[in-house]
Amino acid sequence: MKKILALFAIYFISCNAYAADQWTTAGHINTIYPEKSNKQVLLVHEKQGAINICSGTDYAVLEKTGNEMFSEFYSLLLMAYASGKKVNINFKGCNFQNRPIVNLIKLSREYE
Repeated sequence: MKKILALFAIYFISCNAYAADQWTTAGHINTIYPEKSNKQVLLVHEKQGAINICSGTDYAVLEKTGNEMFSEFYSLLLMAYASGKKVNINFKGCNFQNRPIVNLIKLSREYE
C-alpha cells in the first residue's frame, strides 16, 4: 500500500510541475492570426518552441472568452509585431487543440 501511495505522490507532483506556468525568453512575434470563429488569436513567438507545456507548439493561443485583459494583450502583441520589439510570454495550460494558452505578456527591455 505504501508503494502505491508513493507512486501516486510522485505522479501527482510530476503532473503539477509539468502544468506550471512557463515563460519564454525575450523574442519577436513572428505571426499574428485572428480567428473569428473560435474568438481567439493565434500567434507564433520565436522562442515558443522551448515551451513544453503542450504538444501543439505550432501556434500559441490568446483566448478572448473569459480573458479580461484580451484587448490590452492583443494591442501589446500588435505593437510589438509592428515595431519589432521583443516580448516575453507566459503560458498556462492548453486549449482544446492542445496549444499553449497565453496567460501574461510583458514587453522586454532586451535590445538586439
